[in-house]
Amino acid sequence: MSMSASPLTPLDYIAEGYWQDFLAGRPIAGGIAYETELHNCALDESLESLQRIDTLLSQVRRDMIKGGIWNEATLLVDEHYRNFMVFLAFYAGRVLAQQWQNKPHWYGQFELRKRYPELSLITDDFYQHMAVGYGDNNAATDALPLFFPLEPIGLRLFGNIDRPFEALQGGTGGEWTIPSSQRKIARFNGSS
Repeated sequence: MSMSASPLTPLDYIAEGYWQDFLAGRPIAGGIAYETELHNCALDESLESLQRIDTLLSQVRRDMIKGGIWNEATLLVDEHYRNFMVFLAFYAGRVLAQQWQNKPHWYGQFELRKRYPELSLITDDFYQHMAVGYGDNNAATDALPLFFPLEPIGLRLFGNIDRPFEALQGGTGGEWTIPSSQRKIARFNGSS
């Protein structure tokens, strides 16, 4: 069965709801941090918009450091900040899936464990609680057709020498995990 034929998951509905709220100018998930700034990013579903989000994440990080609130554990329990990161993850998955010419299909940890038992998921890791599927397994590389977009977002906001991020599927989590044939189309930090 191909990914596109899979039934919708609860996260598929949530992702679409977040996007429709954003487009309609309604509060996303009842309100998220930096909502006004997100609207100012001109989220037009382009790769360039991911670069604008990267710039916003850099600004958010600077603001948190300046304001003395740069504390990952504290911010992860704040619903508005968590929803901000989840919205960005949904958006990034949406944009990248379009680039891969697929419809994004979202999986929570329950679905991930069921479909991909070989994944070493950490149960309480916020950054691994959701992933977007973007096609069938790549037999040539054994790469799973999954991307965990919260990992590079967490890296941009909180990564430092004392808090390294190790992506679930290898690497530092600083770039989009994409098939090598398409790797040139996106890097989270805006460089190619």
